Amino acid sequence: MPDADALTCEQAQARLMGLPAGATVLLLGGTDTGKTTFALAAATALAQAGRSVALLDGDLGQSEIGPPGTVAAALAAPGGPDPIRSGRDLETLAAYFVGATSPARHLLETAVGLCQMARVAKKRRPALLLADTAGWVQGPAARQLARRLAELLLPQTVLAFARGDEVDPLLSVFAHLKSPEVRRVTPAEGVVRKSPAVRATRRAARFAAALEGASEITLRLDDVALWGTELGQGEPLPHHLQQFVAGSLGVPVLYAARPTGGRLYVVVDGGRWNAGGLAAIEGHFQVRATTIVPAERFAGLLVGLVSDRGALLDVGLIARLDFARRALTLHTPCRRPAAIAQVWCGSVRLRPDGLELGQIKPGEL
Repeated sequence: MPDADALTCEQAQARLMGLPAGATVLLLGGTDTGKTTFALAAATALAQAGRSVALLDGDLGQSEIGPPGTVAAALAAPGGPDPIRSGRDLETLAAYFVGATSPARHLLETAVGLCQMARVAKKRRPALLLADTAGWVQGPAARQLARRLAELLLPQTVLAFARGDEVDPLLSVFAHLKSPEVRRVTPAEGVVRKSPAVRATRRAARFAAALEGASEITLRLDDVALWGTELGQGEPLPHHLQQFVAGSLGVPVLYAARPTGGRLYVVVDGGRWNAGGLAAIEGHFQVRATTIVPAERFAGLLVGLVSDRGALLDVGLIARLDFARRALTLHTPCRRPAAIAQVWCGSVRLRPDGLELGQIKPGEL
């Protein structure tokens, strides 16, 4: 089991100083327990000692390095800002788009993002890699994520920031293991819990900053691949069959196609349709299931713009979808539209000022 005696932040920082070059440290803990504050203070101290530190930011909702909804990596090097007050003071190395503000429904994407960013950071040969995570510690899925991150990142040390016993269930995944070393850390004085309203306001400001200087660009759907939606998959239905679907549902149909797997995918203009018409549609097309998506779910959707090498170029919002012209208009600060090969759909809908309009559940697009 993990050590019962909690370290102070000063003691934990001293332990980092003694780790071998290239070591990885995983930071776990609940919301507002000071993980990020500790990571920045430790990076400052190590940089002052002439050692570079790579910071991985896996807190999707309260990101310090990349935009909210991304996992990002940055480098703190000797001669940089002193002290380091924010992840934005550092050299950003790369970011990975998850498109959500919580890892709860996005375990795989979050784990892959942190693993990818660790690979990017290690190319710079930092003396230490600090992997910060979201403040999600309750439930089986949180334990699953912590365990898989440890397996992927192979940390020498896990520092668990906690008030009381809130991380005990999370740390049970490391019981009876010789590695990694697991130590509890008492949050520093002055670290206080923020209200949900304060966190939402801060997140909106970070979204707005990520979209600053945005303009509209239009991409042809035939020139890019869409990820995270069935839109664009399979063969679109001819106009007369699309009209048959519209008549059966009693709502205008903007797009209809037959993806693989014996299914039908339909985008409708409106939030209500005749559910009784589904049987006629599925019988006519001999499909097992039909996915019906109101077009409004795409409005303001957060997207990641990815190059042909898989690198995140920038983020943006869906401004319009023109199904007749097969065109996608985005609100984005991206200045390299010709480099966009894929558009990854997230699960958050936003206004251009960063205010959240709602969440999209997996499978709803």
